[in-house]
Amino acid sequence: MTAIEVKNCSVSLSGCEILRHITMSLSRGQISAVIGPNGAGKSTLLKAIVGLVEISEGEIAVLGHPISTYQPELLASTVSYLPQQPEVHWPITVERLVSLGRLPHLVAYEEISGDHQRAVSEALDLVDATHLSARTVWSLSGGERARALLARALAVEAPVLLVDEPVAALDPAHQLQVLELLRKKANEGLSVVIVLHDLTLAARFADHFVLLNEGEIAAMGSASEVLTDDNLRDIYGIEAKRSEGAIIPWRLNPPG
Repeated sequence: MTAIEVKNCSVSLSGCEILRHITMSLSRGQISAVIGPNGAGKSTLLKAIVGLVEISEGEIAVLGHPISTYQPELLASTVSYLPQQPEVHWPITVERLVSLGRLPHLVAYEEISGDHQRAVSEALDLVDATHLSARTVWSLSGGERARALLARALAVEAPVLLVDEPVAALDPAHQLQVLELLRKKANEGLSVVIVLHDLTLAARFADHFVLLNEGEIAAMGSASEVLTDDNLRDIYGIEAKRSEGAIIPWRLNPPG
């Protein structure tokens, strides 16, 4: 079943066309990796899906319904979104930060208790951040903050999760922990769309790939269909060595 349907979508920002005629279908219960070089439009695509940037043409549907028909609270409880560089402007505790993920489910003045508190506690445990719950966000390292912010996204308990480079600030052990967690969640039915630059991690954990280049889809499909030597050369401008599934950027090979 389809989680996200994007039909002929284009996005222009400040007079510059960032995405052009994007058409794709992402299935439920899978990890879909959005990959491509810097400036390809990956983050803009995620923002368009969650309604944070306006599409200039086309249509985007989530769980069979156009996002234009969703009330903000319903969209926020249906699609959880973790941006690439989220900012926290107040010295709140980690537990309070994660509890903000429950806002789409709360009525006015409702306290965080019962199922809401359970969701917060479970999210903290899933990302190995329970021991950080009483600390302020400003006191955390970059990796600790990244895990706390992922916990906030998980606490929403939305059926669709969009995460933009969630492991960029993490050490190797926590990279694996987060991606194994997302793999487990996808196996349980969560639809995950993840932006990744590490092609080896993408190849290991993702079911489906969308390769963007200069605002357009250059390739789409399985790892074997998308992560080809030709695409690495033509899109990324590199040659890679391969070993037991690992894709190791080895030397520059500029297109042309």
